[in-house]
Amino acid sequence: MRAASGSRLDFFDWSSHVQNNPTYEFWPSKGAPIASPVLANTLPANLYLFTFYLPSSNLTIQSNWATVLLDYTAQEE
Repeated sequence: MRAASGSRLDFFDWSSHVQNNPTYEFWPSKGAPIASPVLANTLPANLYLFTFYLPSSNLTIQSNWATVLLDYTAQEE
């Protein structure tokens, strides 16, 4: 997903508690990966996300069992 700043926003997770990495990060990097509660809470059904960029520059993320509004600039779900 392309952010308003021009950076790419990547989401990472696996559908197994052994390979759980519920984070997102920017490319080029803006620091360490950012923890995502919705990815952590929807394990093991969060491998394929539906992500929509809204005119407000927020993201709607649907992760199988939950849907959240993400303000990635403030890092708030």
